[in-house]
Amino acid sequence: MALLRPLLLDNVASIQQSAALALGRLANYSDELAESVVTHEILPQLVYSLSQQNRFYKKAAAFVLRAVSKHSPQLAQAVVDSGALDALVTCLEEFDPSVKEAAAWALGYIARHTKELAQTVVDAGAVPLLVLCFQEPELTLKRISASALSDICKHSPELAQTVVDAGAVSLLAKDISHNDAPLKRQVCSCLAQIAKHSVDLAEVVVEAEIFPRILHCLKDIDEFVRKNAATCIREIARHTPDLAKLIVNAGGVAAMVDYITEARGNNRLPGIMTLGYIAAFSETLALAVVVSKGIPPLKDALINEPEDHLKAASAWSLGQIGRHSPDHSRALAEADVLRRLLAVYLHQDSSEDLQTKAKRALKSVIQKCTHLPALEPLLEAPPNILKYVVQQFAKVLPNDVSARRSFVQSGGLQKIQEVKAEVGSKLHDYIDEINMLYPPEIVQYYSPNYAETLLKKMEEFNPTGTREADAEERATDLADQVGPDLGDVRGKYCCLELAPNGNLYAPPFNASQVLQIDSKGNVSLTGPKLGGSKVRKYSCLVLGANKLLYAPPLEADQVLEINPNRGDSKLIGPVIGTGEAKYACACLHSNRKIYAAPLEGRRVLEIDCEDHEVREIGFDLGSEMEKYSCICEAPVTGKLYAAPRAARQFLEIDPEKGFVREVGPDLGPLARKYTVMLPGRPIQPPPVVKVERFATTAAVPKQLAAPPVAQ
Repeated sequence: MALLRPLLLDNVASIQQSAALALGRLANYSDELAESVVTHEILPQLVYSLSQQNRFYKKAAAFVLRAVSKHSPQLAQAVVDSGALDALVTCLEEFDPSVKEAAAWALGYIARHTKELAQTVVDAGAVPLLVLCFQEPELTLKRISASALSDICKHSPELAQTVVDAGAVSLLAKDISHNDAPLKRQVCSCLAQIAKHSVDLAEVVVEAEIFPRILHCLKDIDEFVRKNAATCIREIARHTPDLAKLIVNAGGVAAMVDYITEARGNNRLPGIMTLGYIAAFSETLALAVVVSKGIPPLKDALINEPEDHLKAASAWSLGQIGRHSPDHSRALAEADVLRRLLAVYLHQDSSEDLQTKAKRALKSVIQKCTHLPALEPLLEAPPNILKYVVQQFAKVLPNDVSARRSFVQSGGLQKIQEVKAEVGSKLHDYIDEINMLYPPEIVQYYSPNYAETLLKKMEEFNPTGTREADAEERATDLADQVGPDLGDVRGKYCCLELAPNGNLYAPPFNASQVLQIDSKGNVSLTGPKLGGSKVRKYSCLVLGANKLLYAPPLEADQVLEINPNRGDSKLIGPVIGTGEAKYACACLHSNRKIYAAPLEGRRVLEIDCEDHEVREIGFDLGSEMEKYSCICEAPVTGKLYAAPRAARQFLEIDPEKGFVREVGPDLGPLARKYTVMLPGRPIQPPPVVKVERFATTAAVPKQLAAPPVAQ
């Protein structure tokens, strides 16, 4: 460096040029040599000579500045600090195209590093001159000018707007169809850098009428032209549904599908992301991707691409396609995408990001999928995925008899019996819901320990003895199976309900445990002891839509949930009230929730059977004693009505709106007015305004009604 620096001041012009060229090649080789050029204070001398020497020297000097700038932001800042920007901008106005080319190249290398450096280039007035250089006929000058503009506008919306304001977009758009491949690369790259920042800038690019011409670039023989064109389309598609729809209407989805099918490696990434962005906006746009056969190339990328980030992008895009509706998810299921996503998620070498995206895609698609045969291979998934699969079976099987039969024949019912789900987990609840759809014998047959149970029964079976002896033995057994001693407590139970498994259940009134009577007449106490010394715990029991039994609290603190399939019970929901006789009647509504009208409670109780949640709804009805003791659903309006016991008006409950109000005339202060209520079947829908709307339910005066069970 010390020897070359004096040569820059030599009297012979060719020696000056050769010295500058040597410095440029040295600086271009490594950042250490570039730093040496800076430390030997060669840059100020070059900058000074830029404005004084001939065009050959200017070209060589610009080459040195470019070679120094390219390595790091710090070296580029050193070039800026030497005052090179003004000299380089001046060179953009030179007559010689090669000087302009060298200056534009150096400015682009300075601007590419950081937003601040790009802003200094803009502040030096380079953008309008770069746009003028792009309009020159020389191809190399056009390429480098487009590249420099791309390096400037990639950093921020403000810098991109500066390039747009200089009128660059329309000029760039014209050359999308140019024959020169390197020029098309830079043009597509620059348009992508502009479009990526905001909706407004993307619309400016679209208004330059790049469609459908840019789609032709996806078929170009140059792979970088194809990749940059796909990147530009991706940056436009990601902003709004309208821009995505514009791409679809221009035939962009089919062209992008062909591009992904043919491309390999990182070149696939912009196309994969484009399909994901388009599909994410709406069902219609996602369907356009499905119809254009976009699923097979995405699946191929998920399976065959070696890089995890490409697999992750494919998983994300597939999730965006399938998350909209059962039809979309079925398209993915029939293409065997779900199994492939699960395999990627479980693979030990998959990155954390890939596993996360695969899991999210699986979850979103499975929750929409009603095509059960496609879900059956996923019954061997880990519990955090399996719960979503089993949930879909629990949703669909109750409404489809043929699906229930197929589920047994395909071995699905047997697989879920083998699942070891934690008691109380959602997965365990979903399995219980499915088991309740089948006779207990079938469920038992497919249980893992069924063979052992049969062998044990065979060992215990005694074939000796006459039929009469067997009959006598069975009679004796029946006489002995009267259950445990329930003690001397009076008023142990006051209501009984039949469960789907054929057993009868009674919640404790003054007793401490749930009473169970099975289909063979065996009596037993199940579940934990409830309420301690409390009396009058529960006085009514209702079968929920999820095949579990629910008892709202009378003087107990919480709702009692009885699971007939497991033979146990538990308390759910918050603590209610302070010990008064809260609820004595309840009814299952057609919305699959249970509603209890308050006896001495203050508000209506709502029990959500599906989510096992309890809450109070409506307004505070006060502390009046024994308000309501009977409730039922009106068959026409879908509302619930509770007849007054000591209250003065009927109670109307609108489950759809969660609204509660008192309706009808004031029936006076008489205590114990009505204790029974039954739904009627009117021929005509009842009137809305008149009191006759209560014709949908019949309230029976106490004198004519049978006494309630509790009494």
